[in-house]
Amino acid sequence: MKKPGKVPEPPRSLGDDDKAGIRAALEGLRKSPGFKSRGAQNAMIAIAARALGASGGGAVIEAPTGVGKSLGYLTAGVPIALAHKRPLVIATATVSLQEQLVQRDIPRFLADTGLQATVAIAKGRQRYACLRNLAESAGGDTGESLFDFDPAYARAPSVEEAKVIEALAQGFDGGHWNGDLDIAPVPLPDGLRSRITTSAGACTRANCAFVEACPYLKARAGVKAADIVVANHDLVLAALGLPDSEEGDNPILPMPSRALFVFDEGHHLPAKAIDADAAQLHLPTGIEALERGRGPLSAAFVRSGKDAIGGLAPTEVQELVTQARDALRDFNDKLALAWTPDPAEAQPTWRAPMGQLPEDWRDDAVELDRLFTKLSRFADALVSALPKEDGGKAEPDDKLMRNLGRLVERLQDAAALWQRWARQDAAAWAPMARWITVAKDRSLLCHAAPVSAAGILRHLVWSRVDSVVITSATLATGGDFRHFCEEAAIPSEWELASLPSPFNLAESAVLSVPAMKTLPDDAARHTDEVAAWIEDELDWDAGNLVLFTSWKQMERVVALLSPQRAIRTLVQGSRSRTELLELHARKIGEGKGSTLFGLASFGEGLDLAGELATTVVITKLPFAIPSDPVGATKAEWYESRGRSPFFEVSLPEAQRTLTQYMGRLIRTERDRGRIVLLDRRVVVKRYGRALLDSLPPYRRLIA
Repeated sequence: MKKPGKVPEPPRSLGDDDKAGIRAALEGLRKSPGFKSRGAQNAMIAIAARALGASGGGAVIEAPTGVGKSLGYLTAGVPIALAHKRPLVIATATVSLQEQLVQRDIPRFLADTGLQATVAIAKGRQRYACLRNLAESAGGDTGESLFDFDPAYARAPSVEEAKVIEALAQGFDGGHWNGDLDIAPVPLPDGLRSRITTSAGACTRANCAFVEACPYLKARAGVKAADIVVANHDLVLAALGLPDSEEGDNPILPMPSRALFVFDEGHHLPAKAIDADAAQLHLPTGIEALERGRGPLSAAFVRSGKDAIGGLAPTEVQELVTQARDALRDFNDKLALAWTPDPAEAQPTWRAPMGQLPEDWRDDAVELDRLFTKLSRFADALVSALPKEDGGKAEPDDKLMRNLGRLVERLQDAAALWQRWARQDAAAWAPMARWITVAKDRSLLCHAAPVSAAGILRHLVWSRVDSVVITSATLATGGDFRHFCEEAAIPSEWELASLPSPFNLAESAVLSVPAMKTLPDDAARHTDEVAAWIEDELDWDAGNLVLFTSWKQMERVVALLSPQRAIRTLVQGSRSRTELLELHARKIGEGKGSTLFGLASFGEGLDLAGELATTVVITKLPFAIPSDPVGATKAEWYESRGRSPFFEVSLPEAQRTLTQYMGRLIRTERDRGRIVLLDRRVVVKRYGRALLDSLPPYRRLIA
């Protein structure tokens, strides 16, 4: 008998009780020490409440530094979520903001408002130690019987690794550490993480001897029960890409159709969505996985006790593996004959123009798609057909299950790549970028990625979630949201708002463009001039941040500085980010002066308030790398439609990134300083005036 379906809930709308709950929370905040009411934050609370308070509601809110974004969406979202018994899912682009929300912002908000809510952080499986792998590593197990081992796991631990493994095991066994590797009691050596974590495929779940104490499963149980879930964009997109259970629930997150979503650092969301839908395959690894997977497939088939699974008998499965292996090997040979990588290139790349493969390559991809999809579905059915643990009577072979799980993952990855290579792009939609690169051993990797996130976000996210707020300090271009709305497929009925800065930026900072003699087009001479300016014009006794667009230029500038200057720089990559920032703060506190050199990741998320940064130097306009296969394919598609990829894509993205970089300077009302742009293209190029006009209203000093 068919089960009766659930009665649909009536649509929600922002009611008087919701408004009263928000006002009560706001009153609690106003009584807390240090709270300062700001008009822009009040406006954000109202906009977020309208979006989160209604079924299908949505808002895009640009809120500059100082507005208090997290307090704004918490004040609106938490009372509504609690009143309607719906979880509030907050997704960030970075783990550091996740940690800040869970450890500082949300507990303080709940304490000040008196609201009662449970909070959980949602992170991927490989952010947690696998107790099984940790125990095996502590015992010196090299894992050589695993068909698809990691090179780091196939050898005995080094002396340093063994000490760390012992410290982790003792910390967990003693109850001093919960298995979260982001807060590990000791620093992790490079390469150790892959040894002591596991993938979803290699996890044996209920059949694992350590299942009751598993850090990841405990964290996931906490997420299921939480009122507020703090996740990251990658995890949310991965979770929404999984099929819901029969009950409509999501395997990782709360049910999307019943949850309220906030995407903080939302300017990253389109790029994250593209990454989530990308695929790649190292061809020799794919061939090897098929060969080494024969044994696990045969052993699992025998253990299942069945004559056929998914309509395939054991001999048919082995024949299918042979066909897939031979087809993949033949295609690898074809590509190797058709394309000779230039050894002089740092990263040789072949890219399909407009994403369109040669017809015979696409025919091969169609056949590979058929073979790998069939194999992937069979292997998945085989896992389901294996006997489950039943009071010890039918305990499965642990390493067999791990081998089979890893094989399923490899087959799924290959099927995803060939499905994207075989797809015929619709003429009216953005194409798929398809390209080939070369590994260190000169073997080939095939890649595919969409050039637009619009379709992914429209179908995967906006159509499935209850209500949404997207916020960031940089979403619009001079108050214009058109570029972001197109990239993220923002529904036309959503509310858009660009809030003013609470700071008087014209009085707080000056934007200086010195009279540089060279443009970045002449890379060598411009780098020499940048080094000379930094050497002579920077206040080396103060706190400085210098941002570069490439490792090459940053390393060259460091090499050109005098020894007495170079020794006073803290260069990204020389230590961990945390160590660099702590050392920088200590030097500033001691009155010695300190200068940070960094790339794009230092241009966002650094809170260098007060004396930590009185000068921010931006060496070049942050235009995207023109050789990026996804960007290049997108540019071709724009041009084919009579549109300008530079003015419609590159320039708006550069403006948003530039605004992020500049935002490192003024973090509080008391901060003062200067921003120096060592790129005169904003003066001499025809797009320069429009770019300058779109930036925050710092006082200008243009030589």
